[in-house]
Amino acid sequence: MSNMKVTDDWLYQYMPVVDEALIRGIEDSTDYEYQFSERFEKNMEQLIRRENRDARKDRWKAFTGRLMQNVRKSAGYMAAAAACVVLLILTGALLGQQGSRDTAGSAPIRENQGAGTDFSEKSPACMPDGYRLVSEQEDATSYEMVYENDMGIICTLRQETEITGSTAAPGSDFRRKESVQLEGALIEIYWYEDGSSYSYCAYENCAYTVEAEQLSAEEIEEIYTNWIH
Repeated sequence: MSNMKVTDDWLYQYMPVVDEALIRGIEDSTDYEYQFSERFEKNMEQLIRRENRDARKDRWKAFTGRLMQNVRKSAGYMAAAAACVVLLILTGALLGQQGSRDTAGSAPIRENQGAGTDFSEKSPACMPDGYRLVSEQEDATSYEMVYENDMGIICTLRQETEITGSTAAPGSDFRRKESVQLEGALIEIYWYEDGSSYSYCAYENCAYTVEAEQLSAEEIEEIYTNWIH
């Protein structure tokens, strides 16, 4: 056996048999009637909803990225054409003056400053009783905080530069929707069958979201009040 030579032909011949035996062993030992805990099921549902939102957000970013590239290309062509027109107008004006010392008015120069606003993360001044910060993650355009209470119930807060049409999309499986008016901002709360919620608020060019396993509308309102202002 130690001198046995394993070749590609040998592997192609016998590996399917081994694979089938392994799969059959896994199937035979699988408990198809196993009941997952209610908490596990809720966590999985929230994870699926979050992945769906992220997928829609990625598609929206890709679309807007392609759109901006086309806009920049078009803007380049338009700028070149406008420069030619302005040059012709100025040339005609200079020829018409024929050496006159009078100065003709010219169009104002526009300077494109871009967005120019740095992303500044915010943390809520307070959270509902028992919740403590367990993890946080940030990059140039977003800031995420995960809170957990003594019972292991999770609440995730996320702030990011506002992306119209993607961040506020909760999916179509919510049970009911509720709106709460704050000073200068509107909170949209989406409730699911398992009692969890996803809420969204746009304020000062940022999008704020709270994804909670078990919070009341009053607690969600309190979080936003002590967070966005």
